[in-house]
Amino acid sequence: MEYSIPDVFNKKSVFTLKKSRSDKKFFAQRTDESTVFSIANETAKKIFRSFHELRNKKLFKFKTEDADKIIIETTKTLFELEKSDLNWNLIKPEEME
Repeated sequence: MEYSIPDVFNKKSVFTLKKSRSDKKFFAQRTDESTVFSIANETAKKIFRSFHELRNKKLFKFKTEDADKIIIETTKTLFELEKSDLNWNLIKPEEME
């Protein structure tokens, strides 16, 4: 696996990262330098994320503890969940006409 990222401090340079054979780290090098350095795998995972991982996945803004019922209606089925203490219970999957 190999990544390339532009160097924000030197517009003519690019960092190239290659995964080690052990998959425990990445080796990185600037295009205009001979020095090679290593980056921990966990650090690299934080840097290289997909657009999907970076986007906000919340559909609605509310506190989790304020929710007590969820209703999901499709063209064929109605799903209803109700909260009882800390547990959610499925009340209805009901076929709709």
